[in-house]
Amino acid sequence: MNICAIAPLAAAAIVTATMRIVTATMRRGVSLLLAALAALTGVGVFTASAQEDPTNIVADQIRAQGFKCDSPQSAKQDGQASKPDEPVWILQCESGSYRVRLIPDMAAKVEPLDKSQDGNK
Repeated sequence: MNICAIAPLAAAAIVTATMRIVTATMRRGVSLLLAALAALTGVGVFTASAQEDPTNIVADQIRAQGFKCDSPQSAKQDGQASKPDEPVWILQCESGSYRVRLIPDMAAKVEPLDKSQDGNK
């Protein structure tokens, strides 16, 4: 075979390989774009958190900060102490009660309550 006969075959192989790479890259790009869009819009996070009980959310937060909360029983929002972007919850756990102020992008302010302050009067 001469060089003129091989060149078209090599060119066709290169084009085919390039097309496969471009197709695979585009598929990955679309997947990454969809994942980024879901993350930016909060679709996945919203669905999970909309179904979760505030008692567990508040209890998880204070546990992450080192407070003990075995068997969380209830969390009731304290409307008088809450601010527009800083809700305050009275969290009752088996081991004690807490007043918890949730502050966006910061640690919660947690105040242990004694029996006279926990709402079980």
